[in-house]
Amino acid sequence: MACDSLDFTPSEIQIESEIDQQLANMRAQLAQQGIPYEEYIKLTGGDEAKMMEEAKEPALRQVRMDLAVAAIIKAENIEVTEDFPRMPYAEAIDRFGSDKPDIRFGFELCDLSVFKDIINNRVSHAELFENFRIC
Repeated sequence: MACDSLDFTPSEIQIESEIDQQLANMRAQLAQQGIPYEEYIKLTGGDEAKMMEEAKEPALRQVRMDLAVAAIIKAENIEVTEDFPRMPYAEAIDRFGSDKPDIRFGFELCDLSVFKDIINNRVSHAELFENFRIC
């Protein structure tokens, strides 16, 4: 494979940048939970230098993975586009019941009110399915 000979050794700057990003994400998660970062540091008995050191290995793995993916994209000549299916909010809610629908499988909402008559024993199964069509 074309990527086998590539070097995925990240620079210290890339690793430090990833560590900073991980710590920023952790700060944001703590803030969302209403926990001040400084209080978290005290409760865990650590300090920021220790946290940065503990984040180094995961950061290294992440940067290596990012470099590998970038190399694969380049080697395989994969074109990354910004194209993403979009639909108006109202249409997404009406068709999928969510403002973030997973449209890969085409699972749309269907009107199942036709079944209320059969549930209430007003229509036989045969009569119901004569003209029944699923979405």
